[in-house]
Amino acid sequence: LVTMLRRMEKMAEQSVDPGKAFNDLLSSSAVSQWGLPRIGGRKVIKRKLYGRITAYIRTGLKKASKESKEELNMASESPFVTWLSSECNAIEGAKKQHQKS
Repeated sequence: LVTMLRRMEKMAEQSVDPGKAFNDLLSSSAVSQWGLPRIGGRKVIKRKLYGRITAYIRTGLKKASKESKEELNMASESPFVTWLSSECNAIEGAKKQHQKS
């Protein structure tokens, strides 16, 4: 996980628009290359992926050594996780606004 997030950070540094680059990674064609059955649209994928990443970090922090904990804490603040978190918050905010209407 930490290695993947470091790669994502490098990709963000090299991109003019990291949000667009991250979003492109979650397109239908990109997700189909993951070799998983159809798991839903981008909103669903973002929520599931964010949930998996945060769960992994949370459980990893409980069992990790001091060095590993530092790596996991840095991973939780990576550009991709930060972007994914804000995307999920925006989805939830829009969902709540829609429910109020």
